[in-house]
Amino acid sequence: MSWDSGQQATAQRYYVLAVRAARAAGDSAFAANSLAGMARQLLCLGRTADALELVRLAQDQAVNATPTVQAMLRTREA
Repeated sequence: MSWDSGQQATAQRYYVLAVRAARAAGDSAFAANSLAGMARQLLCLGRTADALELVRLAQDQAVNATPTVQAMLRTREA
């Protein structure tokens, strides 16, 4: 919602909190999903190199993710 309302910095902080919480809980699939969301935001902001780096990091996190999450990450990378 922060991203939708134009509060980009706040949205990024929430994404980082989500990734940290997911990692602390041992939920690598949710961490990957959060990184993918942050990558999408960066892509919309024109920061394509940063977005691609985050998608690749998310792919590294998604070893136990469902095929659906892995497919979404591949699509974001493309």
